[in-house]
Amino acid sequence: MKETLLPATNLVDRATSSAMRILYVEDSIAQSKLLLDQLAAHGLSADWFANAEEALLAIEKANYALVLTDINLGAGMDGGEFARQIRGMGGR
Repeated sequence: MKETLLPATNLVDRATSSAMRILYVEDSIAQSKLLLDQLAAHGLSADWFANAEEALLAIEKANYALVLTDINLGAGMDGGEFARQIRGMGGR
């Protein structure tokens, strides 16, 4: 199955036209501030978590349209394992 990638501008347009919920996982405070500021500049916000374990708990409680994650998270689960865990949740 071939995946279709949307240009970032289409994603932002679609996100601002609907109530798109975004989850962001980043262990660096400086990097997270940078991305959250960029999202805010486009009228978006995200639920930010510093580790994958807390983010997985959030996914169990809410539906997210988009998940952004750092691959090299510090302690605990890395971004690759986090993505595998999400896929294993069966489309949540």
